[in-house]
Amino acid sequence: MKLPNYVNQDNLEERLSDNSKWTLEQKYLKRNGEGKIVEGPKERLYTIANTIATIDSSYGHSEEEIGKVTENFYNAMTNLNFLPAGRVFTNAGTETKALFNCYVLDPEDSIDPDDDLNDIFGEVRKGARIHKEGGGTGYNFSKLRPRGSYVKKSKGVASGPISFMEQFDKATEIINSGNRRGANMGILDVNHPDIMDFIYAKAVHEKLKNFNISIGATDKFMDATINDGYFPLEFKGNPLTLDDLLNYQSNIEENKLGGSEIGKAPNPPSLIVDKEKGRVLDSYTNQDIGRINEENNVELYGPAVMDIIANLAWQTADPGMIFLDAINRENPLPNKGPIKATNPCGEQPLHPYDACNLGSLNLSNMVKKLEDGYEVDWDKLNETTQTAVHFMDNVNDASKGPIKEIEDTVLEHRRIGLGVMGWADMLLKLKVPYDSKEAVELAEQVMSSINNTAKEKSVQLAEQRGVFPAFEGSIYDTGDLEDRVRNVARTTIAPTGSIAMVAGVSGGIEPYFSNIFYKNIRGGERLKFVNPELERALKDNGIYSEKLLDKIEKNGGSLKGIKEIPKELQEIFKVAGDIHSKDHIRVQAAFQRNLDNAVSKTINMPNNATVDDVKEAYLLAYQMGLKGTTIYRDGSKDVQVLETNKEEETERTYITPRKIPDMMPSVKIKQHTPFGHMHVNITVDPKDGAPYEVFAQLGKSGDVVHADLEGICRQLSTNLRAGVDPNYCVDQLEGIGASIASIPTREGVVTSIPDGVGRALKKYLMAIENYGFENLLLGNVDYDEIVDELSDTLKKGNGNSSTNSNEDQKNTYGIKCPKCEGGKLIFQEGCKRCSSCDYSAC
Repeated sequence: MKLPNYVNQDNLEERLSDNSKWTLEQKYLKRNGEGKIVEGPKERLYTIANTIATIDSSYGHSEEEIGKVTENFYNAMTNLNFLPAGRVFTNAGTETKALFNCYVLDPEDSIDPDDDLNDIFGEVRKGARIHKEGGGTGYNFSKLRPRGSYVKKSKGVASGPISFMEQFDKATEIINSGNRRGANMGILDVNHPDIMDFIYAKAVHEKLKNFNISIGATDKFMDATINDGYFPLEFKGNPLTLDDLLNYQSNIEENKLGGSEIGKAPNPPSLIVDKEKGRVLDSYTNQDIGRINEENNVELYGPAVMDIIANLAWQTADPGMIFLDAINRENPLPNKGPIKATNPCGEQPLHPYDACNLGSLNLSNMVKKLEDGYEVDWDKLNETTQTAVHFMDNVNDASKGPIKEIEDTVLEHRRIGLGVMGWADMLLKLKVPYDSKEAVELAEQVMSSINNTAKEKSVQLAEQRGVFPAFEGSIYDTGDLEDRVRNVARTTIAPTGSIAMVAGVSGGIEPYFSNIFYKNIRGGERLKFVNPELERALKDNGIYSEKLLDKIEKNGGSLKGIKEIPKELQEIFKVAGDIHSKDHIRVQAAFQRNLDNAVSKTINMPNNATVDDVKEAYLLAYQMGLKGTTIYRDGSKDVQVLETNKEEETERTYITPRKIPDMMPSVKIKQHTPFGHMHVNITVDPKDGAPYEVFAQLGKSGDVVHADLEGICRQLSTNLRAGVDPNYCVDQLEGIGASIASIPTREGVVTSIPDGVGRALKKYLMAIENYGFENLLLGNVDYDEIVDELSDTLKKGNGNSSTNSNEDQKNTYGIKCPKCEGGKLIFQEGCKRCSSCDYSAC
């Protein structure tokens, strides 16, 4: 390839970091049949720039003009001001012409290709074709009839959406495009009769491992949740009746299911009717979650369903929430029908067969240096936005395949999704804390500027090239010249894992997960990286040292609580776990208010967050106008949080429990149990109230019960003296059942002796958090009032004490990256990724 002088003279490789070059080599640079790299970074970026710029010839531009556009595109990318998404990086200028990262398909309620063009297995084949070319797929399965329902044409019984989702899942498992595994988003509307099976699918049945799953939440459901009400179940607009549900139940129990369920022992029906009481039960928990209304239709109780969703998300990070009515209030093509699905990471709500044409501006570069710091460079931001919109509109023409329906829809809509990366880096340069009011205001200003400029450039392109073909009947068909746009939508915030690694910045609008982390570089070597802005700040403050860096690393990469570091720096350099979930949501909402599409972002929570915290986050996200959200609690079992420091292998050592003085203060708590009243004495550290030992006595009970109680307390005391987190100890004890009947109390049902001991310790932890240890010990509180308040709190939820901070979150949970096996997975931008190598599940 003959390269122009500006490319030959470019010192790009000298300007790129080792990590940037390593990512390009692993993910994007062209290889020959033997797997050997045959181009360098500047050759790849020039090929991309030239391939996309050449599209201008279709609109009457000369070779000289195209040459200038090519150079403009090249400079934007090599200066790391703008980068397109991965499929453009990988496929532009190659035999594979599909340049989009993800798509939405539309499975219909049919398995006969002659009966429906979108039959289920036809969509499986289309999804396989997309995954083969490196794309991801999103689906809404709500058109598929409920499990147990009668199928007139075949005179059989439907096996339900989940069984067919498994076919999509298996196809994804088989197909692997290079180093990129296919990803899926599966959505089921919350009013679908099989919604409870869907909610439990991943957590209980461990199915759909290649899917993110999200509840298609409606305003009716959210209103019912907020206002203590009910919402109806329905299928294709028809209410689910009592007779329908009883028929489904009978067909399932008699094992009449067809499809992929033939010959299998069926799972029980998810909803069971108590006809005498007119109530509907969740068969997984035997919990009352609904009713049969006066019209004989089935309705579910909003708070009960939300509790189950939040509980499972607390455990596994699934399911997420997609707010369908919020999406459709901003549907740019209402004449094409409602939008029912998103791409796998949730930032692109799309009509069937539309695609994600993605690219991101590097906000870290959109600042200019002053004598005493930085300020936003608004001119550079606007110029780069215009270049990016031109580039991305051309991508719509350059992309071919992977199936004809997608090609046609893309050219009809001409959707683009311009987003950002490096938001955290911009804030660090501006010395603005991520969770501050100033940051939220700046987010509004930055995204508003990008959104407005993108629309202006789209109008300009429309004047030269024409509006998008589906313009008539769209929300832009107003008669106003300022609404005559080239692209049906222009802005979004997508995951930027790999391209952010190329740019050397934080992903999307996420905060850094750690200020110190490890990266894989050439030859398999792992190097420790320190946030360069932090390194600079520590040196400016005269406190930089390797010893201090070690202390930060051992603190999980957080500066919080390290006394040598000024409070101002602790605020500025907060990491994801230092930030309250509400502030994560406020930042996301600030960007969402100025977007055409949506935001892919993870709401990070510490390990000690409660189910109620998760539920409140979902409600806040809805109330703040988000179109969807993903919540990840540190340590939830599906994805584990990155271990930021890699310990050397050492000889096994054992922890010896601390010795305690002969005289120590204690707190006594009276606790109800199935065996009678139990008096629990908790010996505490007089300095901070930390529990050291637990002793308990029961009134009238046998020797065996006394022996069991003594054993529980001895082991619990050993754990506490060995430094085990008291909240973890509570989690291990709470909810253990016994053969004797549980006892209802003001604080909820107490199921056993261990449950009672755990409840007592939990009450103490809540009391010192809410009222302070000193006040508790010195009698500066009304003990009867405290007992009442704690009991009421326990009754409302699971009662876990949670400040939703990073005090207990030191990145101690981790699973290895499946690719490099050296790093650990994190959950960021709504996606599983390794921060040590280029692996991404999306």
